[in-house]
Amino acid sequence: MEKRASSWLPALPIKAIGYALNKHEFTDAVCMRYGWKLKGIPTHCACGKINSVDHSLIYKLGDYTSMRHDSVRDSEAQIIREVCRDVQTELMLLPINENNYERKVNTADNASLDIYVRGLWNSCEKTYFDIRITHSTSQSYSGKSLAEIYQQHDKEKKDSTTKE
Repeated sequence: MEKRASSWLPALPIKAIGYALNKHEFTDAVCMRYGWKLKGIPTHCACGKINSVDHSLIYKLGDYTSMRHDSVRDSEAQIIREVCRDVQTELMLLPINENNYERKVNTADNASLDIYVRGLWNSCEKTYFDIRITHSTSQSYSGKSLAEIYQQHDKEKKDSTTKE
């Protein structure tokens, strides 16, 4: 939390680093903060359901979920590039033979990772990051703590690493 920033806007609107909001974005942020209806959004989603901020955040087939993921991935990669030289995003993994591994591994032909870094923790050591976006206040998570949501995502990711 930055000094002089509020609890709902945790970063100062510094235009030079892309944190400034235009009037429309600021109005939307205030409406979302207080649960007010957003103006100018379609009443129905392309899937036929009633459109809302919540629906946009959880609808997996829409572009917004991918845009949020890619935005976080690219921001994290840019920060890491400030301290490491070898940083790549969406790096395709080499195909492997699943018979050579006793533990669960991703054997899909098009398997990729979100961020690859060499030399982050130790010189020449490879580090891999997987970005996962969640809408922690959605109805499907009601009654769960953040720790429980993180454990669920961790389990889902580990369970998805093998072919079905």
